[in-house]
Amino acid sequence: MLNLISLKGTTTGEDIFYAVENCSYENNLDLKILSGTSTDGAPTMIVNEKGAIKLLINKIESNNKTSYRSKREDFIIIHCFIHQQNLCAQVLLMDACYASSYTNVELHSITCT
Repeated sequence: MLNLISLKGTTTGEDIFYAVENCSYENNLDLKILSGTSTDGAPTMIVNEKGAIKLLINKIESNNKTSYRSKREDFIIIHCFIHQQNLCAQVLLMDACYASSYTNVELHSITCT
């Protein structure tokens, strides 16, 4: 992880893109060598024309006329596993499972010590 940036006001795809762009500039990182990103799947990240990912890919492509990373197909986009796990836990009401796991760990540590 390079940086955590707090966005004040709005969090549109453009806001997120500009924060990433500024961070890369401030840290002297060239976006054209970026091979992929991870996202939570929110519309501000992935919506077609105004999403942060689309803007990022457009920026990379505009700077990569001769680069080996000039093709959109080469850019890897991954849906963050932690966000997926959190969504599953909310849908499946996993609190009961977590409580059960915790109890099992407590019982195991009591009986095995």
